[in-house]
Amino acid sequence: FIVLFAVSKVDTEKFKALAESFQTVFSGTSGILPEASSVMPPVNSQPPTRIEPVVPRQEENMSDDEMNQGMKSFIESNNLQEMVAIRPTQSGFSIRILDSVLFDTGSDRLRTDAATVLDKVSEIAARAPYFINIEGHTDDISIPPPGSNWKLSTDRAITVLNYMQSRGVRPDKLSASGFGKYHPLLPNITEQNRATNRRVEINFISPQYFD
Repeated sequence: FIVLFAVSKVDTEKFKALAESFQTVFSGTSGILPEASSVMPPVNSQPPTRIEPVVPRQEENMSDDEMNQGMKSFIESNNLQEMVAIRPTQSGFSIRILDSVLFDTGSDRLRTDAATVLDKVSEIAARAPYFINIEGHTDDISIPPPGSNWKLSTDRAITVLNYMQSRGVRPDKLSASGFGKYHPLLPNITEQNRATNRRVEINFISPQYFD
C-alpha cells in the first residue's frame, strides 16, 4: 500500500508540474518549454514575390487598305491577275483562286506550287481582324459516284483550311463550306466558263456579322 501511494503521489506531482508549464507558456512567461522563437521558424519579413500574369500576345491587326494593297501587289508581282482576284463584299472582302492554281483535276490534294499563293493569303489572314470562311466550288460536270461534286468542293475547302491553320491562322477564325456546282459565276456552257466556276473563295468576314 505504501509503495502504491508513493507512485500515485509522484504521478500527481508530475502532472501538476506539466500543467503549470503549459500555463506559463501560453501566458507569455518562461516555463520548462523552450522559447517560442527557438521552436517556430523565423517569419520572412520580405513581401512575397508578385507573379505577373501571363498576357497572351495580341494579334497585330492590319487595316483593310494594308490587306488589299498587300494582296494586290502580290498578285501583280507574280502575274496572277488571270488566276487570283480580290474583290469587296457586303461583309468584308473575298480572295478568289481558280482551282488550277491549287489542285489537279478531280483532286483535293494541294499542288506543290499552291504554297506560293496560300502562304501569302495565310499571312494576311493571321493578322486580319476578320473571320475566314473558305468556299469550294465545282463546275456542272458530274464525277462518279453521284454526289461527288459536293464532296470534292467540301474536301478542297477543308484542305485549304487545314493548310492555313498550319501556317498560323487561328482555328477559331476558320470555317469551310462546299457548294458543288450550285453557285457558278458564269453559265456552264463553255470550257472557259467552267474553268472560271471551278474555284476556291476565301472570304474575310467582319466580326459584326457573327454577333
